Parts: sequence; structure tokens; C-alpha cells
Amino acid sequence: MKDLGMLGVLYGVKAEITARYGNGILGIIKFRATSEKPLTVKELGKIQEKLGYHPAGYGIFEISKSESPTICRYIWKCSASCD
Repeated sequence: MKDLGMLGVLYGVKAEITARYGNGILGIIKFRATSEKPLTVKELGKIQEKLGYHPAGYGIFEISKSESPTICRYIWKCSASCD
């Protein structure tokens, strides 16, 4: 996973694209991130943008979160097309 603190996004956050399904407007891209603190949807959007898919064009949906005492884990999706 990329350490997004190094990219000037959020310190203590690591994220990656985990899967791509389909093509065009029917395609989906799946993301995963871990953080030492809870993140907002806006912060997840910044992470997604740094990974190359701005939420204003590709959307952001199906966000799921799981927590332990030391880490927060997020999984979410966006469209594979900004059309």
C-alpha cells in the first residue's frame, strides 16, 4: 500500500486500489485504506483522488469501515469511467 502521508494527503494513512471490474460506465474500481484515526468521506475522496480517480468525476460509494483499538480499515468503490 502507498503511504499517503508521503504524498501530502494524510499522515498515518496507507491506501491502494485492490481491484478493477469491467470497463466504461459499468466498470468498478475498489479501494482499501488503513488509518490510525477515523476518516471522513471527504478524506476518503482525497485519498481516491491521489490514487488517480477524482470523486467529482468517478464518484465514491459503498463505503465500509471496520475498527480495532489501533487501526481503522476502509473499503469503497468508484466508477471506472468519469463519463
